[in-house]
Amino acid sequence: MSNHTHLVLHVNTEKANNWSIREVLEHWHLLHKGTQFTEKYLENKTMAEFELASVYESCENIVNVFVTSAGLCESSMSPSLESLL
Repeated sequence: MSNHTHLVLHVNTEKANNWSIREVLEHWHLLHKGTQFTEKYLENKTMAEFELASVYESCENIVNVFVTSAGLCESSMSPSLESLL
């Protein structure tokens, strides 16, 4: 994907690690549509056990993406960019 660049300037991991499932999904939904199950979760609708399991898995995947992005950013960042943080 050479037509765009992703740049993570800072991830406050301490704050992010303390987010609830709802907070993770609310932040994710600011950028993405989400899934039928994550939307249902945010609407406080009754959910089956398999639907909740899907929501929990989605949250885990979202967190992993952010952690990986932050790690890649820190490990591959040029010194000039590091000085901006």
